[in-house]
Amino acid sequence: MSDPIATVNAVKSGVFHCTIRSAARGLPLEGQFCVIDTAAQRILGRVSQVDLVNPIHEDPVFQPLISDRGRLDYFSGEYADIETCQVEVVSCVHREGGRPEARRGNPKSGTEVLPISDLRPFWRETQRQAIVGTLPGVGGGPVSVINKHYGDEEGGWGEAKHVGIFGQNGSGKTVLLLSLLAARMAANRGMGALLLDTKGDLAQDGHFDNRDSGFRFSFHDLLHAGGREFTAIRSDQIAIQRVEAFDAILTDWLVGVQRLGKEENVEALVHRARPEVLRTAAGEERRQIDSPGDIDYPALMRMLADHARRGWATKSAADVKADDLRAWADSPSDRESFERHVLRYFSGEFKIWGILDRVLRNGEIIMLKLASATTAHQERIVYELLNRLTRVAEAASQKRGSETLNSVVIIDEAHRWVPQGGKDRICLKILDAIRTTRAYHVGWWLVSQSMAGVDKEAMRQMHTKWFGRGLDTGADIEHLKNYLGQSGKLEYDTLNYQGGYFFLGTGQEINLGTGNSYQAAIGFSGDATDALRRANPHLWGVAVSDR
Repeated sequence: MSDPIATVNAVKSGVFHCTIRSAARGLPLEGQFCVIDTAAQRILGRVSQVDLVNPIHEDPVFQPLISDRGRLDYFSGEYADIETCQVEVVSCVHREGGRPEARRGNPKSGTEVLPISDLRPFWRETQRQAIVGTLPGVGGGPVSVINKHYGDEEGGWGEAKHVGIFGQNGSGKTVLLLSLLAARMAANRGMGALLLDTKGDLAQDGHFDNRDSGFRFSFHDLLHAGGREFTAIRSDQIAIQRVEAFDAILTDWLVGVQRLGKEENVEALVHRARPEVLRTAAGEERRQIDSPGDIDYPALMRMLADHARRGWATKSAADVKADDLRAWADSPSDRESFERHVLRYFSGEFKIWGILDRVLRNGEIIMLKLASATTAHQERIVYELLNRLTRVAEAASQKRGSETLNSVVIIDEAHRWVPQGGKDRICLKILDAIRTTRAYHVGWWLVSQSMAGVDKEAMRQMHTKWFGRGLDTGADIEHLKNYLGQSGKLEYDTLNYQGGYFFLGTGQEINLGTGNSYQAAIGFSGDATDALRRANPHLWGVAVSDR
């Protein structure tokens, strides 16, 4: 075992106060793990603060002499300086059995503090776990996360755990996200995932290849090696099905493009006319749109014209609107406009309800590539997905255990969809889903450039949080202090100044200590795909480089 780095002097408020040994002075100790052995336990600690004291320099009697000379031979510098540190307790295990347990007592003064790089004896979960990086520092050991699923099968948690990933652009959020997700999917073959790529970070299907640095990562290769595949679907391939959504989209077109009239008038007109046109073969009012062929454009325009007199106060105004609608029914250009602004939402080959069934009930992995769509188009798709998802989850819960879901929903640009103080229908729907679908085994992973821009309730619901570089301005600093504590914020600052790709994680999926413990992870360099596979043979077997 390596030489001791410190010696215990005292224990105050549960924190070990220590003197750093001469051989360890000058080493980057802050944030490093260490171990303290007692008669009954092994205590895993973390060096949280390193200070320097010199009793001579602090003695007022010597202040005039120091003021005159600046330093004192044999009493300044390495001759009399003492470095001290504080060590926070992270975890305790029984010395013989190795089982985790509460700390029984305090180590004696003079007890050695030893360095440690292998944290495996202190992991809370040794089977269902995944290694996602290495510890900072020279010879850093593996960083493990708990990698359980949400279903009722052996090993499931029984409820979903939500995850938040935060960091500026270029901080490695996407690689961390896809590494965690690939590990979860490889371990749990029946688990589904829905990725909402609204920004385009996953435009290359999670593939990164930087020739200058030699970094390589492929989400596709990781899934394939784990016996999984994913389906990528573009926004123009998605078909909305809800007839209420058709009413809203048709109203927007009639008001915003065709200039038919005020929104309240047109909305009432559509509400009256549409049920008489969209009917099943049996003559019943249609509850969903399964095909563009369900929508008879000329018949719809004429039915709207027939109801126009009930939409405007004067007969002359209603006659003008009715004439316009009848003219549009036979106009190729107006029909083309209808198809471009309305019908396209219902023309995709992938039905939106079918997408959710494939994820929630069949355990498939689907990536929705929405970056090329307009803001309005994205918002319609996201809302329809959320609306349907909550209904499916509620229906599953009503079956009293005969049907369980086991999926994760990932939302990029969380600050856009669940903003601080947001009151729009999408924000409220996401917040409701985060609160309620956990019990139905649907987990939510939110990804954002900033914590300050995300709704406070959403932040509270994230059981595990990861913080990457760049969170060093404004309210994000206060968030870091709140979630990581003073020592964690100091370690974050140290890693942030150094640059590179790092994350500090805290919460229920961190495989070390309690849910309040934090752990730093440095992402794999070089061929990260191969490194992840080699680090997790229980998930991917013996990895063979694809190069």
